[in-house]
Amino acid sequence: MRMPGDLPRRSSFPGGGGFTFRRPRRSRIVLSAVLIGLVAIVASGRSIASFYIDVLWHQSLGRTDVFWGVLLTRLGLAGAFSLVFALVLVLNMWIADRIRPDVVPASPQERALAGYRQLSAGRAWAFRIIVALLLGFLIGSPASAQWQDWSLFRNSVPFGVTDPLFSQDVSFYMMRLPFIEFVVDWSFAALIMVTLVTAGVHALNGGIRMQIQGRKVTPLAKVHLSVLFAVLSVVRAVDYWFSRYNLTRSTRSVVQGATYTDVNAQLPATQLMILVSLAVALLFLANFRQRGWRLPILATVLWVVIAVTAGGVYPAVVQRFIVQPNVS
Repeated sequence: MRMPGDLPRRSSFPGGGGFTFRRPRRSRIVLSAVLIGLVAIVASGRSIASFYIDVLWHQSLGRTDVFWGVLLTRLGLAGAFSLVFALVLVLNMWIADRIRPDVVPASPQERALAGYRQLSAGRAWAFRIIVALLLGFLIGSPASAQWQDWSLFRNSVPFGVTDPLFSQDVSFYMMRLPFIEFVVDWSFAALIMVTLVTAGVHALNGGIRMQIQGRKVTPLAKVHLSVLFAVLSVVRAVDYWFSRYNLTRSTRSVVQGATYTDVNAQLPATQLMILVSLAVALLFLANFRQRGWRLPILATVLWVVIAVTAGGVYPAVVQRFIVQPNVS
């Protein structure tokens, strides 16, 4: 048994499987940064020209306030979503580093990761922040396209007319629901990315060891990942909850809106999926004391089967054999 920091700095290939990183010279770093900057300027030249033309066009109309208002809203959304993702990712990477095992069994995987540990030794926070900011920019930038939905959400006012199915004001469907659905969908996708990166950090730290016999995931890493999977299940339940409101705009039947199949088949199926998602979340939390992953895996498979059967097959059967014969 060896400590991660005691792994050999050099090993001969192919037997050792390890590798080392040499610190690049400062001149090479500066040259690389200059080249990357020049390439970025050339690549974005067309966008800069388009931006300048838009500014001139709005100036000619005397409505630069609209241009800058939209631009600041888009930048604010991208920055806010990127920052939220980066903070959540940094927190989970820090937790993964804090609960890493003190003793790591020797294996080809550990020898292969020796170079990574040499590189990140003493630079853990810099590594976390750089990874979080890069991924945060990629994951958070698409939020800028939702500036119209955000503006409607922020300035929504009641219309004074409610729908008969959920008793929601009509303005909720037109001005609030689109942005809420985006936030829920984005949260689910962002949590998947956070879970994948966290699992990767656990693998680099020795919390996940695929090449050894016996326990391949340490108990603390298992707890951490189980919590993330449980949160994913809860977010999925929230997604099912808000998807109910889309039944008021259903196009399943000859008329648009919630019809017999939507109210008597699709809506109960969606409510069932909310309960199933919450039950799966509880099973992931209960997995703390269980050995292995059989319980949550079985629950997830059952979740998928119920989603396909109750959410897709059952409403289709009701529509085909109960509704359509009466319509025709």
